[in-house]
Amino acid sequence: TKDYLIITKSKNNLQSKLFAYNFKTGKISELQLPNDGLYYASPEFSDNDNELSLVRTGWTSPMNNFQYDIDKREIRPGYANIKFGYPGMEDLVFEEVEVPSHDGVLVPLSIVYNKKMMKKDGSNPLFMAGYGAYGSPGYVPQFMAASLPMLNRGVILAFAHVRGGGAKGNDWYLAGKKATKPNIWKDANACTEWLIKNKYTSADRMGIEGRSAGGIMVGRAITERPDLYRVAFPHVGALNTLREEFTPNGPVNIPEFGTVKDPEEFKALMAMDAHYHTKKGDKYPAQLITTGFNDPRVSSYIPAKYAAGMQAANASERPIFLDVDYSAGHFGGSTMDEFRRQLAREYAFFLWQVGRPEFQVKKQAAR
Repeated sequence: TKDYLIITKSKNNLQSKLFAYNFKTGKISELQLPNDGLYYASPEFSDNDNELSLVRTGWTSPMNNFQYDIDKREIRPGYANIKFGYPGMEDLVFEEVEVPSHDGVLVPLSIVYNKKMMKKDGSNPLFMAGYGAYGSPGYVPQFMAASLPMLNRGVILAFAHVRGGGAKGNDWYLAGKKATKPNIWKDANACTEWLIKNKYTSADRMGIEGRSAGGIMVGRAITERPDLYRVAFPHVGALNTLREEFTPNGPVNIPEFGTVKDPEEFKALMAMDAHYHTKKGDKYPAQLITTGFNDPRVSSYIPAKYAAGMQAANASERPIFLDVDYSAGHFGGSTMDEFRRQLAREYAFFLWQVGRPEFQVKKQAAR
C-alpha cells in the first residue's frame, strides 16, 4: 500500500497472521482480524491509499473478501462479499491442535464440529481424513457445504496433517517418504488415539478416509491398529505398493515411493503395502473400498485385489464392500449429480456403521 509493506506469517498452512511494516517509522504491527479462518492479502491494492483487500477461507465459512483500513485498523465487507445462509453454519466451530506422534513429533490436527451437538463424552461419530504424500498440503481450511449433512447430525470432521505432506515444509515431506513412510500411518493412529482419549469420539464411532496415495495411510493405519476404527474408506487407494511399480502409472512414482529393484526401497515398499499386511483372523473395521474402472493412476485391480484379500482375512462381522464405478477414472464421477451420489453413498455407509438409527438396514418380515 502507500505507507505499508504487508507481511503474512503462516503456521502449518492452517493459521495465518498479517503484519504491516510502516515505511516511515520502521515499526511492524499486527493487523487485528477475526479468528474465523485464514486471511490472505490480495495483490489488488493501490499505491495511493492504505486500503487492503483480504481473502478469507476457512473450515466454517465459505471463501469471502473484505476491505481493511490499515490506518484505522477496521475491517468491513469487500466489494464482492457474499452473505451466506447455509443451515447450521452459524453453529460451526473449529479447533487447531498439535498431537504428539509415536516419536514425540507434533502433528497438526484440524477439528470441525457443530457446537450445539458436541457432547465431548465419546459419543459423537468422527470422520477423519488424511493424505501424506508428494509434499502436498493435502487438506487446507476450506468450507465444504456438502459436509453439512454430517456436521448437522453431530458428526465431527477431523483432518490429520500427517508427515509426507507439506504442512510443515520440505522436511515434513521427507519425513514421510520411502523409508520414513511409516510415520504417515503412525501419525494418523496417534491422532485417533488422542481424539478418543480426549472424548471427541470412541473407537466404535471412529472413521478414517484416505484417497489415492492417501490409501497408504488408511490401509496401513487399519492393518496396524484395527481396534481403533469402526469404519474405513480407502478411495482409489495405493493399497499394494509392492506391485504399483508394474502398473501403467508406476514408473513415474518410483521417485516418491521407491523401487523393488533396490533392497532398501523394497523394504520400504513392503512396509507400506496394506495388502501384504492384511492378516487372516484379524478383526478389521467395515470398509467401503472404491475404484474407477478407467483409473489411469491407480489401476482398478489394485483396490480389487486388496478388497478380495481383506474379505478373505477379516474375522469381524463388519462388511467389506468394493464399489466399482465402470464409467469413472481416478477422480470419480464427472458431473455434480454423480459426485453427490457418491458422497451420499459414503455418508450413508458411515452413518450406518456408527449406529445412527435412521441409517440402519430394516429387516424384512418373514414371508
